[in-house]
Amino acid sequence: MQIIIEGNIGCGKTDLIKYLGADCRIQAFEEPVEIWKTKDNRNLLDLMYKDPRKYGFDFQKLVMQSMMDRQKNLATETITVFERSIFSARYVFTESLRSSELLENVEYEKLDELFQNYSAKHLPVTMIIYLKASVETLQQRILCRGREEESCITKAYLTKLNELYDTWLSGKCFPVPSIIMTMNAEIPQAQLYADIKEQIFRLI
Repeated sequence: MQIIIEGNIGCGKTDLIKYLGADCRIQAFEEPVEIWKTKDNRNLLDLMYKDPRKYGFDFQKLVMQSMMDRQKNLATETITVFERSIFSARYVFTESLRSSELLENVEYEKLDELFQNYSAKHLPVTMIIYLKASVETLQQRILCRGREEESCITKAYLTKLNELYDTWLSGKCFPVPSIIMTMNAEIPQAQLYADIKEQIFRLI
C-alpha cells in the first residue's frame, strides 16, 4: 500500500513522515533533500530558490528522478509512505514555473515527457494525504525552522503553491492518482497525527 503526504512548504510533512516511520509497520521516505543539496557538488535546491529561471528545469528534473529512485527495493508487504511525489512535482511545482514564465516551452515539454515516462512506471497510489495550512501559518513555520535555502521564499510564492495544490487535487485540470484525504495542518499535532494514523490503518 502506497501513501503520499502532500502539501505546501512548511505544512509539516517531514515531521509527520518521521512520526509514521517510527511505527514498525510503516516504511516512510522523506523527500531526498540531501541529494538535491549535494548532486554534482552543488546545492541545486538553493540555486533554484535564488534563480529559478536558470535552475528551475534542472531542479525539477532531479526531483522527479530522485523521487522515482525511492521506489526501488521496497518491501511489498508493508505500508509505504512517501513525502511528496512526482505528481506534485509535475502538477504543482512545474506548473508554478511555467505560469511564472520561468520555463521555456521546450523545457516544459521535456519535463512533461519525463513525467509521463515515470508515471507509467509508478507504483499504484492508495491515498494522498493533503496537509493544508494558511499562508500565514506556513510563513511562521518556515521562519521558525530557519532553513537557509528557504530564506527567500515569499508570501506570493506560498500563495501560488496553495492555489496550485487546490487546483490539482480538485481533479478539475489534472488527473489525481488516488483518493484524497485533506487534513487541517493547523490543529494540534497530537490530534492530527492520531487522525491520520487511524485513517491509514482503516485502509488495510
